[in-house]
Amino acid sequence: MSETAPLLILDTNVWLDDAIVWRQGHESARDLICYARHHNVELAYAVTAVKDVFYIAERQFKKYAREMQGTLTEAGAAAATDSAWDVADGLNDVATPIGMDLADVWMARKLRSVHNDLEDNLVIAAGERANADYIVTSDAKLLANPHVHALTAADMLTHLQLFAA
Repeated sequence: MSETAPLLILDTNVWLDDAIVWRQGHESARDLICYARHHNVELAYAVTAVKDVFYIAERQFKKYAREMQGTLTEAGAAAATDSAWDVADGLNDVATPIGMDLADVWMARKLRSVHNDLEDNLVIAAGERANADYIVTSDAKLLANPHVHALTAADMLTHLQLFAA
């Protein structure tokens, strides 16, 4: 961890956990983001994540509306889309997007032999580009990868609190 504010890259699944209250990791993601905002911990995300967060959040909100109302009304669909926009906009309120270019795509491709998941590899590339201290994720394969400094949201919060004490 850097001697100043640590920099954490939050994976797409952590942003989704934060935004969608019925997801299993919601409380841990929310607690970590709140702690970070109040304790000088820098948060970032791979710029590619925002489209995934929007798309998945919108689908989840529409599914929820359909389950609650028995059908997806036009108003329900519009509300789900508006909520997904709010979630996507919220990333910029609390975190810095890490830009990407062809070099990051190249790196993600080269990481394929170590970790065969393009989205995760783009997150790793963003972490390298930004010189991040950790990647925060709930992805079991990424957490198990010995080449990546990755922790769950709950473990990251515990780690930050221990170093702050």
